[in-house]
Amino acid sequence: MSKNEKQEKYKVLRVTQLDAEQIDSSIFSLLKDSLVNSLKAEPFCKLLNFEPELSVSLQAVLWYFSVYKHGKTVGQNMLGTELVGVNGRKINNIQCYGLLFAIFIQWFKNRESLWVKLMDKMDLNGTSLMRIFKYIESCSEIIVYVNMLLFLTSGNHVSVIERCLNLKHVYTNKPYPRYIDYDYIRKEMVWDTTTKTMLCLLPLINFKKISYHLNRFFNSKKLILKDDNTEVHLSMSCCLCNETLTNPYQVGCPHWYCYYCLMANFIDGSFTCILCGMVTETFKPVIFQKR
Repeated sequence: MSKNEKQEKYKVLRVTQLDAEQIDSSIFSLLKDSLVNSLKAEPFCKLLNFEPELSVSLQAVLWYFSVYKHGKTVGQNMLGTELVGVNGRKINNIQCYGLLFAIFIQWFKNRESLWVKLMDKMDLNGTSLMRIFKYIESCSEIIVYVNMLLFLTSGNHVSVIERCLNLKHVYTNKPYPRYIDYDYIRKEMVWDTTTKTMLCLLPLINFKKISYHLNRFFNSKKLILKDDNTEVHLSMSCCLCNETLTNPYQVGCPHWYCYYCLMANFIDGSFTCILCGMVTETFKPVIFQKR
């Protein structure tokens, strides 16, 4: 059996192809974060103004030492796969540089504001260019979505650029099984059962009532002064949120609340004052009188 026939026999799983892309993205993010952190000190901090150029340069370096040198990305190399062209042949120069061209297209998109400014400086209509960019971006998102649907159906061409260049993933050697530890499966089953139980119980918990009791427990009676058996409100702050009263309301005792705080804690058709414990089903607005 030839090598090409072996590659066709062991078709690369969809999840493996997606994992390879995820690994490549994670490696790029780690390297970029390290690069940005190293440039934050003087005198290199000015280079951070050219962040899109730094990104495309870093991607080009990764492309050179992976796809250009070995015909596979770092993620594909870690998972034992590679990119091939038509009939299982190694990728040619056109396909290889096509992957590099896709990197520069992303850079061009990230610098769209620069192109609009240049159009405005040349007395051209930059707004029209921006509309074109938005139209192209919307179309590209649709194309990516359609390509993902096709990928899930056929298992080939995980990205649009791979479909355009007619590239596909194959195993470098005989594929190894994706081993999952039994302990991991058991933990996942326990967690799945726990989450399902929580989803059933959470709607039954009255969080407003719990919040009310906590507020009542932690709030102190510091806004009340007794003078001749009469309680006088000393503050213009809400007893619940401790902010300036907004549309103040009274609940039958001397304590005032914002209307929205009052309604948010109107539980089971009644309200209990968190300071004095008075229970009421009615409340009225506070009316200030001129003296």
